[in-house]
Amino acid sequence: MYRCEISGELIPAGTRSRKVVLQVRPVNYLQRPDALKKKKKSARRRNSGDPGGNGWEIVKEVFVCQRVWEQYQDVAPEVLPQKIKKPSRLQLIEDQTTV
Repeated sequence: MYRCEISGELIPAGTRSRKVVLQVRPVNYLQRPDALKKKKKSARRRNSGDPGGNGWEIVKEVFVCQRVWEQYQDVAPEVLPQKIKKPSRLQLIEDQTTV
């Protein structure tokens, strides 16, 4: 049993729930050259880095019933602006000392 998060209907047990993505935002992942270290059969390690790149991050998604899910199939999620990262305290201190 669950309650549809959009319609508010109480759905009986055994009924499949679906997810609907309502909001997304663009995100830029930085390159991490030494992110994954794999061992070969020998004792050496081989670095296989994470290439990074651009993509989408889900901001809000909800569980809905089959009827609501069918209505939202043709609706594109709302695109929010990219999240701005706050500088760390260390970066703020370094900026103050270099000025």
